[in-house]
Amino acid sequence: MLIPYLHFRGNCEEAFEFYASVFGGKVEGISRFSAETGTPELIGKVMHGTVSLGDGKGFLSGSDQEEPVSDTGSMELLFHCENAEEARLILSKFMENGKLHHDFSPHPPPDDAGMGAIVTDQFGYIWIFSAPNDQSV
Repeated sequence: MLIPYLHFRGNCEEAFEFYASVFGGKVEGISRFSAETGTPELIGKVMHGTVSLGDGKGFLSGSDQEEPVSDTGSMELLFHCENAEEARLILSKFMENGKLHHDFSPHPPPDDAGMGAIVTDQFGYIWIFSAPNDQSV
């Protein structure tokens, strides 16, 4: 099983709570830095955490980092939605504090009859959402 491991700038717990609320999952576990395991800036922050995305949709793991997080532009997270309605709802939640790059449009041939959209979330990660095209794009 592949589980993406994301690094955050001190807001890992906030990110995991957001992802859990959007996808219908829950924060599965968080261990925190202590005086023995982290620098003063990291004490109380997430040393390791996991969030489920709900209903077998997957998991994300991650942690807070003291050093600047590397450019996340080299990685994108693809999430395939069951239907266009779910996809639009999830995208709208990501857009509240994120940046839309490409709204839903049909995939070009010879791809399937799907559609896709791209957004950068409020934590700096790029997400691609895809779904079957309901022809009302």
